Amino acid sequence: KRSRLKMLAVIGLGLRVVLGGAVLYALFWALWLQKHPEALIFLLNSRDKQWKTLPDPEVELRRAPRTGGVETRKIVFVRHGESTWNVTFNGSKHPLYFVGRLLMSVKHELTLLYKGSADSWFMDSPLSVLGSEQAKEVREFLQTHGGEDTVRQLLGEKGDSVLVTSNLRRAISTALIAFADRLARTKEKIFILPCLQEISRNPDALSITPAGAQPRVAWTEEHLATRMEDMYANHLDATFNVGNKDVSSNGLQRMQEFNEWAFAQSKPMVIVTGHSLWFRSYFREFLPRSSTFPGKQVKMTNGAVVEFDVQRVAVGDKYIYCIRDESARLVHGSFKNA
Repeated sequence: KRSRLKMLAVIGLGLRVVLGGAVLYALFWALWLQKHPEALIFLLNSRDKQWKTLPDPEVELRRAPRTGGVETRKIVFVRHGESTWNVTFNGSKHPLYFVGRLLMSVKHELTLLYKGSADSWFMDSPLSVLGSEQAKEVREFLQTHGGEDTVRQLLGEKGDSVLVTSNLRRAISTALIAFADRLARTKEKIFILPCLQEISRNPDALSITPAGAQPRVAWTEEHLATRMEDMYANHLDATFNVGNKDVSSNGLQRMQEFNEWAFAQSKPMVIVTGHSLWFRSYFREFLPRSSTFPGKQVKMTNGAVVEFDVQRVAVGDKYIYCIRDESARLVHGSFKNA
């Protein structure tokens, strides 16, 4: 009887702890959403993943009468390093591990709120410490594979190319770190393109940088502060940064906007630092339906690099964009399901 009472007492205490934790968690998010109301608006109203899939570009080109020649751009996708959001939500789903990561994340966010910082663990989530290392690994890959044509192009030693990045900080920092050697030599700037913003309704896919403004170095990169502040100040071009994606827009609209931008450039190669869902969606829309390229089904890993040729053909009063299936190639890293 006593053991049963003890067991009930323990269960009762456990329930009170869980209930108390749930109340505190709810209060935290209420406070957080008060500071970031746009995050709630996107969570409830975003149509970012809602669009009608385009017809098979290969079939379209075969059937439709062409009214112009074939133009080609070489595109290189570089996925950003791990973000703080990835740390919290992409690890083990075991309750004990997940709750531990969540508590750590909330602690960091509360510290930033207490300090009055405009920074965030969740909103426009920056690179984690591991993410910075993954960006450095891309740089090291370029340093040690300089004999390859594609690497020489990425380093700006061969051909003519332009560097662009999403307006989200994890992509910006990855680009600055990965291409640091090229930037130091050429003194060029990386264009910030909001059309590359990740396809998601989650807060980590929303930019905290106002339209036209220069992004600021994230708090997670304080160990690289001096160098990163210099790179943010001297190697970013916010000319095209019109701010956050609109809540009524969707990923396909931004992908098409990127296509138009890429072909409006005089340089034949565009090097893009961006996001896994955006990249996977791009492969799904513009590769032939018959293509078995893995990027259509699974994500590029953090720091992975993929190159391909995309063609543009005028058909009537519109353009059709199609990736040459045989040109798609994994240059560095791998693909994964998670």
